[in-house]
Amino acid sequence: MHLDELKETIGVSRSTIYRWIKNGSFPAPYHLSTGTVAWKHCEIIDWQNDLKKN
Repeated sequence: MHLDELKETIGVSRSTIYRWIKNGSFPAPYHLSTGTVAWKHCEIIDWQNDLKKN
């Protein structure tokens, strides 16, 4: 899942996503190539499910 899709899926900005990554509350992206990152869909679903549990 690329950043634009991720932002749409979880409804927050790029800066919020990277702030959450920095403080350890969001899965880190995978670096696919220079300047290209993506997230595993299953990790985002797990993250969303963990939010619902807490």
